Amino acid sequence: MRVFEVVVYQVNVLLFDHFRALQKGQQYKLGGYRSLIILLIQNYFEIILWFAAQYVFFGQLFSF
Repeated sequence: MRVFEVVVYQVNVLLFDHFRALQKGQQYKLGGYRSLIILLIQNYFEIILWFAAQYVFFGQLFSF
């Protein structure tokens, strides 16, 4: 579920936040590129961690 949330959030930020700001008549600007990149990297490391944990769990549950 967290993987889905991260993907949906990143697509939302990249594609639709600019459009919504223009509809409201506001100027779109990011809070900071550095924080955005750091959070993006942290989210993808979290995804890798969850997949690794599931791989280990299901690897022990089933014998391959």
